[in-house]
Amino acid sequence: MALQALARTLANAPAADALWGRDRLSVLAYHRVLPDGAVGTHDPDLVSATPQDFAAQMAYVARNFSVVSVWDLADHITDGTPLPQRPALITFDDGYVDNFEHALPVLREHDLPSVVFLATDFVDSTHVPWWDRLADIFARATPGTYELPMVGTVTLDGVDANRAARVRMLAELKAVGTDLIDPTLALAQEVLDVAPATPDRPLFMSWDQVTAAQRSGMDFQPHTVSHPILTRVDPDRARAEVAGSCARVTERTGRPCVAMAYPNGSYDDSVVEAGRDAGLVMAFTMELGPVRGRAISERAMVLPRVPISRRDDMCRFRLHVQGTTAAVFRAAALRTRRPTKRSKTLAT
Repeated sequence: MALQALARTLANAPAADALWGRDRLSVLAYHRVLPDGAVGTHDPDLVSATPQDFAAQMAYVARNFSVVSVWDLADHITDGTPLPQRPALITFDDGYVDNFEHALPVLREHDLPSVVFLATDFVDSTHVPWWDRLADIFARATPGTYELPMVGTVTLDGVDANRAARVRMLAELKAVGTDLIDPTLALAQEVLDVAPATPDRPLFMSWDQVTAAQRSGMDFQPHTVSHPILTRVDPDRARAEVAGSCARVTERTGRPCVAMAYPNGSYDDSVVEAGRDAGLVMAFTMELGPVRGRAISERAMVLPRVPISRRDDMCRFRLHVQGTTAAVFRAAALRTRRPTKRSKTLAT
């Protein structure tokens, strides 16, 4: 009950200011912005918002935060240039075409900068990433009981059961080497008797759309070349993925690369070093933000973000972006770790 009361109290900006400081950085992490009922090959859990919800969210952000660009943040980290109070950065991962079609018009309406982290091999391609292929396999599977690779026996008999099986396989595939992903998906397609996905239009932006979006205030930075989880590949490939993505983004946008988002938010010391060696001054995880102002430069290569989900109504969105969610999780963690009087007695 105490944590619930804390959540209600911190749902407003002044209370969040008191907890985190007015100089806290809130980095919003989006993937896709798609209408309800959108058809096509996609992982439904990567839909961060509908266009209508995104419009309401951006109106709220514009009223309550000072939205900065990736260049503003780079200047702060490298030169100490002050940020405005309540700074927020709006980010998108992967470079899906709906960022151009549905998110950009809303951002332009509010004159808000943003940054898209591009998996550069996906741009101007018909590529379907493995997580979307996985979602497509389960979406088109015939009901029944199957023996699937990595997850064993599953019964697919509705949306909830199919999603549960898909999420289990997704977690398993994220935990293995990238060379096992395609063979596992091929076997799953065979077992479920589902043909490969054939989208009727590209899932990702073209370079022409990148150019047009850049003219409208949307910046672009690297997200690796082919989107491997960098901690699941050898260090040489990780370095090549980061450096190659940086080179391609700079070539096509005419702007330097100063930031990246780690695929899946995953990093280790060698991954961070690969980013620094590529000349980046900041990188983003999927650890839960915001980050206090005094820690921005200290954590520049492992900055936390505020992930946004389609399941977030406006109330939950406010809790997330004001930092309430992170505060509650941290309070719960401290409460769990805090010894009870009985345990203290037993320890002495």
